[in-house]
Amino acid sequence: MEIDRTVKLNEWEDMKRKYPMEREEMTKEQEKEWLNDCYSLYEKEGFARCFWSQGGDYEEYHEKSFEVIRRTEEKDGFDIECLPAWRIQFKDGTVIDAYPDEIIPSEMIGNGCKIEKLIAD
Repeated sequence: MEIDRTVKLNEWEDMKRKYPMEREEMTKEQEKEWLNDCYSLYEKEGFARCFWSQGGDYEEYHEKSFEVIRRTEEKDGFDIECLPAWRIQFKDGTVIDAYPDEIIPSEMIGNGCKIEKLIAD
C-alpha cells in the first residue's frame, strides 16, 4: 500500500488518509515518515506544563515541570515501534524519555490524567 503524500497534515484524521495501512504493514521507510509526521502533529499541539504517568512511573515527578531536550531516536536504544518519545529534563537535572501519554495534553487526558490546567497560560 502506498502513502498519499498529497494529504496535508493538520490533524490526526489526516494521518489516516495519508497512511491507509496499519503501522505493522509499513515498510521501514514508510514507518520513519509516519513517525516524523507523528512528532510534527504532537509538537504542533504542544507539550503539557508538567509530567504525568498513568502507570505510576516516575511518580516523584508527577506534576513537575520539564524542558524538552529533543526527540528520542532509534540511536538512543529504542526500537522504532516504541516511538514517538521525547528526551526531557526536570529541574533537578534528571533526564528521561517520555511518551505522548506523559507529556502531550490530549494524550494525557485520554489516558485518565486529572491534572487541571495542563497547558501553560
